[in-house]
Amino acid sequence: MRACFLLLGLAVVSAAYPTTYPFENEAYVPPEMISGTPNFTYDNTDTGGYVYYGMYKMKAFDGLLTDDDFPYFPHANGYAYYCLVIVYGAPPALPISVWNCSSLTFADSDFTGSINGQSVCNVGECCKHIIGKPKFGDDQMDWHTWLEDRAAAAMCDDIVETEYCILTGGHYQTNCLQYYLAPTDRLVMLPCFDHHMLYWLSCSVFKQSYTVMLLHEPASYTDGLSNEDSIVSDVATSLGDHVCNPYSYYYPSSTSSNSSPSSESASVSASDDSSSSGTTALASASMVVLFLKMF
Repeated sequence: MRACFLLLGLAVVSAAYPTTYPFENEAYVPPEMISGTPNFTYDNTDTGGYVYYGMYKMKAFDGLLTDDDFPYFPHANGYAYYCLVIVYGAPPALPISVWNCSSLTFADSDFTGSINGQSVCNVGECCKHIIGKPKFGDDQMDWHTWLEDRAAAAMCDDIVETEYCILTGGHYQTNCLQYYLAPTDRLVMLPCFDHHMLYWLSCSVFKQSYTVMLLHEPASYTDGLSNEDSIVSDVATSLGDHVCNPYSYYYPSSTSSNSSPSSESASVSASDDSSSSGTTALASASMVVLFLKMF
């Protein structure tokens, strides 16, 4: 009987929201994000550190998600507060209905399978792990254009399918609460931010001078960051969840490869580690339309 209780206790511990990312066996381990504590002033006195405080350390939840924190959506941790106020002129905290994506789902037609002249996957076979699952907006073609322009300007290596599906999906992984079922349960298990990191570090231009995808921090925080530190802060805004698969999950050989950042050229499909989600309330249609192309 005592052994059974011990095993039950171990199961509970193993199911706790992780405080660190699963990078222990990775050939390339991103540097620790530079710490910061925002003062939430959203002006020239703002101290910054929103991504570190919110997404990286989850300090709004004392570092841990619990069952009591659900329904949960990443914007609740505050990582995008500065971005919402400064870039979009919106309140820092938006109603939960904005992040309810129950009315839209991914279709095969959302993915062309091609970026910057590279064939990533065959149309109708791309991103199968999210087809039929919630999406935030119908702007996937806009994201294809954005990615093509960014990859060409930065002289990036070929992109792999797992990365392609994230970058053209319209930030569903941060904007849709349906993907977060419980502290360690996700509708779809997604890559960790090292996946973004390795792709952007394959780009000749970004190896020297990185350009953020979207402004999330004031200059008081970003001034003085190294190029690699800037990338860490930026990529954690879109793949910052601690419940994730590291790069070697998709490319096992990377654990024994040279530790210098590079991008695998082989295109593979992300695994479908999905599970069913609970019923959620209908989103406010007007708010969804208003913020459809926010991220």
